[in-house]
Amino acid sequence: MITGKRWISSLLVIVFVFLVFTQWNKPSEAQADLSQANQFADVLQQKGLTVSEWSIYARETESQSNKSLQKVELELESKLPNFSWTHEKEGSKIVGVRQIGNFKERVVATADSQILKQDGQVYILYQLIGKNWSEKVKNQASNIITKSLSKIFNKKPKIFTCVKGTMGDKLESVLQGMKSDLLKTFHATELEHVKEGAFISVSAYTKQWNDALSVNQKKMNFQMAIRENDVDHKTTVTLGSPIITVEY
Repeated sequence: MITGKRWISSLLVIVFVFLVFTQWNKPSEAQADLSQANQFADVLQQKGLTVSEWSIYARETESQSNKSLQKVELELESKLPNFSWTHEKEGSKIVGVRQIGNFKERVVATADSQILKQDGQVYILYQLIGKNWSEKVKNQASNIITKSLSKIFNKKPKIFTCVKGTMGDKLESVLQGMKSDLLKTFHATELEHVKEGAFISVSAYTKQWNDALSVNQKKMNFQMAIRENDVDHKTTVTLGSPIITVEY
């Protein structure tokens, strides 16, 4: 006879096995990690800047092999019916765009062949762009990206994050101080920098994030750019991981 404790233990084992085979073995949905964007936005806001633009890029490390751009286009049009599609670069690139509220989605598929129907390597890039940041914006962005990534990519894509902030003060005399402050905030080690007048750009590495690029045999996963605009007298700070992916 099974005692009460043994019966409960047996039941827990059955429930565990059921969860493994009915839930955990389901194909995982591509979940967008917006923690870096949220961290960048928080840091900029804490330092008195207003988030003016942000961008999330996603791409798989492998290309769509042995497919024609035409076939990929038909697949994307079927999966993303609300996007408007155009051809660029003599047919070797297709671009899909959708405006959804205050967000803009962009999907780019590029082929290594200029022949639309010829099989080859096709690379797909996804981008979501926004103009401000808050907890509500983060949740909305996460929902949009998660749904789109699950339709576009077969595997978990690599995420690139970029956030831009502005303030109305001139920082030319304290560019170096702002640079040092941001490096300290992200516990980052500077690898190289470029300074030209009221502009400074820095490439660095931080152990806060696992992903990194190899540049001159060194790991790099964080970039920043600080610029003062003489026209509107605003200072712009752009943060990117692993690299900055927008104009600054």
